[in-house]
Amino acid sequence: MIDTGTLITQAGRVRSMAEYPDTALDRAVWRTLFKAAGFTVDGRPAERPAHTVELWRGSVSERKADRSSSVSRAVAVAEAYATGTGTGARRPTTGRLYRVLAPPRAPLARNNGRAEDEYVLDTETLPITEVPLTR
Repeated sequence: MIDTGTLITQAGRVRSMAEYPDTALDRAVWRTLFKAAGFTVDGRPAERPAHTVELWRGSVSERKADRSSSVSRAVAVAEAYATGTGTGARRPTTGRLYRVLAPPRAPLARNNGRAEDEYVLDTETLPITEVPLTR
């Protein structure tokens, strides 16, 4: 059992630090954990965004709906990951850049560490659009 206090402080951080978090826990389990924790920013309870947030994800197409997306298109997790030049890009294929407009209900957590300014999203019903890379 994980107590609520631990979920609040750790769920977003653990998800952010895992290279492939959905291989450790499936999406339904993550959703349950985030629901119990409530929305957090850097491991502290916070208000959800009041408006839709434009977010970016650099990824291979098979992982475009994974939950982590950045506020910044230029940050390594967006352009560099998509082009295969990011430090975390350990894959044989070139990725793509995706844009999502996340309504206030979609964010599960926000993490500002590692200079990624990342949101963890429930992407279950969100339209995700591929956009051209700027090189």
